[in-house]
Amino acid sequence: MQELIELLKPYDFLGPEEFKIIQEASSIQHLKAEEHLFKEGDYFYYACFVLKGVMRAYEISPIGEERTIYIATEGLNIGSLETKLRHEQSRRFAQAIEDCTILLLDTRIMHEKERQYPMLMEMKIVNMERLLLNLSERSSFFALRSPEERFMVLQEKQPELLNRIPQKYLASYIGVSTVSFSRIKARIQKKEQVKRGN
Repeated sequence: MQELIELLKPYDFLGPEEFKIIQEASSIQHLKAEEHLFKEGDYFYYACFVLKGVMRAYEISPIGEERTIYIATEGLNIGSLETKLRHEQSRRFAQAIEDCTILLLDTRIMHEKERQYPMLMEMKIVNMERLLLNLSERSSFFALRSPEERFMVLQEKQPELLNRIPQKYLASYIGVSTVSFSRIKARIQKKEQVKRGN
C-alpha cells in the first residue's frame, strides 16, 4: 500500500475512487537477477513499475546479438507497448539486472474503467507524454552524439548505472561493443585525471 501511495504522488489529480481501482488492479512481484518478466512473443498486459532494483528491455538483432534499448531504475516503468496498445505479442524481453521488487498494474482493468473514471484516462495520457519525451530524447541521444559523447551523458546524468549495471549491457545501451566501451571509459578517465592534475 505504501509503495503504491509513493508511486501515485505525481498524479495528484487522482481521487479515492481512482486510487481504489488502481489498488485492485495492482500486485507486487519479486524477480531474481537475470530473471525475465516477459519475453519476445509473450502477451504482457501490465505496466511494471520498479520499486527496487534495475531492469532492462532488450531485443535480439538480426545477427543474434542482444541490444539493450531501455534501462529502468527505481520509479521508472517497463512493459510491452505492442500488447498494451495493439494486443500483439511483445517484440522485446524484459529482464531483472538486480534482484527486483516490482509493482504490476493490469492495464486491462484500467482500460475497462477509463470511461467511467476520466482521471484514469488522464493518468494514461500523462504516462504516454512521458514515454514520447523519453523516445524523443533517446532518438537524439543516438542521432546527435558520438559514442564517446553518449558515454559522457550517461556518466553525467546517470552515474549510478556505471556501478550497478554490467558493462556488456551498458555497451549495447549506448550502441557500442564491450571492447569499445572499455576503451572509451579508459580514455575519458585519463582525460579527467589530466584535468585534475592541472
